[in-house]
Amino acid sequence: LKAGYTCMSFDFSDHGTSDRADGVTSPHGTTLGLRESRDVTRVVKFAVKYWPQLKIALLGTSTGSVASFIALASDAFVSQHVACLVAENPFSSIAGITWDTVQNIVFKGMLCKHNRRVFLLTSPLMLIVNFLVVLKTVARLKGEGYFSTMSCLESVRKSTTPAFVMHGLADQIVPILHTKQLVAGVSSIKEIWYLPGAGHCQLWDTDKELFESKVLDFLAAHC
Repeated sequence: LKAGYTCMSFDFSDHGTSDRADGVTSPHGTTLGLRESRDVTRVVKFAVKYWPQLKIALLGTSTGSVASFIALASDAFVSQHVACLVAENPFSSIAGITWDTVQNIVFKGMLCKHNRRVFLLTSPLMLIVNFLVVLKTVARLKGEGYFSTMSCLESVRKSTTPAFVMHGLADQIVPILHTKQLVAGVSSIKEIWYLPGAGHCQLWDTDKELFESKVLDFLAAHC
């Protein structure tokens, strides 16, 4: 806003003040980019309708960045009207982030307290639990298009919209490997930034001045 941009924020479906999912035909809570990508499409159409003279840039973090990539790759209207994307801490796939959450947060952190020996001893149990959790996640999300929607990794490779991808090196929720997989050899990724000491969705909190400078420079170049 201080830089003169018109800004609009919104709550994803079943979040904040948005309409609630019924829990039957559509699951409660996050769908890790599936339903959220359709929300992004609706917001872009709303913006084009009311501000047709303005260029549109998307800024999303975590699931928001994944939803934006999917919308850009799967909806021609979105890719036609969005000039660029700023994506913070994206994850490469739903199965991948589900597996990492169980491994890193539940087992390494909560159960093993980051004790390597205990973690190795519980690894066989972790593999079984991880497999079951991934299956449960797939079953919960199949009605939202799990099998018909591109993953973020596939979407990044299909999208031609200029993107700035950033990730905190201290992120314990979405490991840095996700972003490194996403950006490898992709020409539409115009800038990559890894910030030491920044946790999940905390790049602005960690270095506000550098974050704003990098984002504004990117917007000036591509929007």
